[in-house]
Amino acid sequence: MPKTLLPSLLFLFLFASPCKAQQLLTLSEYELAKEKQSEIDSIVGLYVMIEQLELYKGNQLLKSISEKYEHRYVFHFLEKPAEVFDLAYPGELGSTYLPSQIYKEEAFYYYLAAFAPGVAIESNLLVRKGKKLGVESDDLVLYTQFDLPEEIAMQKGAKEGERILKKITWVKSDLDEFYKTDFDMQEIMVEHLRSTFGDSSRTSADYSKIEATANDDFVIHFRNVLNTDEIWDYPGSKYFPAKIKEDRFQVISVNNEFPKTVTYYILFEKHQPQVYEVLFNTTNEGELVKLKAINPSKLYSKKAINLMNELDEKDGVVFWR
Repeated sequence: MPKTLLPSLLFLFLFASPCKAQQLLTLSEYELAKEKQSEIDSIVGLYVMIEQLELYKGNQLLKSISEKYEHRYVFHFLEKPAEVFDLAYPGELGSTYLPSQIYKEEAFYYYLAAFAPGVAIESNLLVRKGKKLGVESDDLVLYTQFDLPEEIAMQKGAKEGERILKKITWVKSDLDEFYKTDFDMQEIMVEHLRSTFGDSSRTSADYSKIEATANDDFVIHFRNVLNTDEIWDYPGSKYFPAKIKEDRFQVISVNNEFPKTVTYYILFEKHQPQVYEVLFNTTNEGELVKLKAINPSKLYSKKAINLMNELDEKDGVVFWR
């Protein structure tokens, strides 16, 4: 199977830390999971995580060794009745590696973070309305704090006799705020599409690489799923019109940043309210396993769509499939 990625992919996730074991849960999958749950715990939902590290010697605060920063996470059930919650990365928004879980025993919640094989921390998790935890929010807020394991703290700059306190706050978010559009990023995406597909200095060999991706196993599989009406079995198919199989599409970028998944960003020729992200499961070697979900993409604007419509073909390479 061709392994070629579209050149516009290369910049997409340079800001993200390694995600060796992180889960992906897209919006359409999250909505489907909620529909299937007859009873939903109050903490299940969409959150913005705020994290801070503080360096101490005894009880004396020496300094904050990292500023507060935000990442977005989805909490959802992994299993019942154990009431274990997974912290998942929501698609294309960018995040850090956080192999952790929250679980519930009776009326109490606990946070479990794994830092390395055999190195883990368990801590109590407070669940309160925002203002009770000093956060300007009327919605649910979760908070925990704990000392990093000694070996991890040393890696982050702590010396003998010092410790690092990690504070984590999760603030619940609604769908619109959580999946809000980053207009600055959309402008960046337009420029990268222009340089990838419209750069007059690109050679026929460059476009041959793009063509290889446009004919790989993932694209062929998605085309077959459309043609056979299997598409309606997948989360997110509700975003498509009934005659979507009569339409053609082109791949405008690919993201394989996360383990055992790859996302193809596609644009249909006629049905063009937005670009769609098509998520596939893969093997460890990157081979196709199955289609996982479809979601509207927040990365691409109408300007990007108009640009791609001007590029039906380039140097004899036809992009529509």
